Amino acid sequence: MTPKSLTSFTASVPNHKSNFVDFTFTAPESAETGESLDGNQLSIHLYKYEGMFEYSDVHTIENVTPGQTYSWRLEGLDFDKAYSFRAVPFVGKEGKGDFSEANVYIGLDYPGSPQNLQCRRQGDGAIVTWEAPALGGRGGNYDLNNTTYTLSRIYSDDTEEIVGQGIKEL
Repeated sequence: MTPKSLTSFTASVPNHKSNFVDFTFTAPESAETGESLDGNQLSIHLYKYEGMFEYSDVHTIENVTPGQTYSWRLEGLDFDKAYSFRAVPFVGKEGKGDFSEANVYIGLDYPGSPQNLQCRRQGDGAIVTWEAPALGGRGGNYDLNNTTYTLSRIYSDDTEEIVGQGIKEL
């Protein structure tokens, strides 16, 4: 029997000073054929990408209840490094479902791109607004309190003029 994929799989790091990842997985409720997984030996295996298409098994949750959500923490990871993880449901030893993947960055990431940039004309000038990115450029946490922005005006002839630097206000 082959289980469906996990209903959800997330990996998160609370801040740029943490070197651990919190995982949350929700077990599938049925097999690929549609039959219930109740009464079957269901487990979830968590793998870490090691490079060159190699994954190492870092944790297994045994006796999983179909449809239930589980959490687990992996500690002691290296700072300033991106990690990729896979979670795979199994029925018994042979019934391997499709993997779900999650990526995280441990350490201080650089800011991602500003979101929802808007520019409105006001008199002879313009009002420019944006929102801070939710994540850093590598998908990690960045230091929002120490992030500044540079605002440039680009003309139709591709010349550029910096109109503001060190902007903290959004």
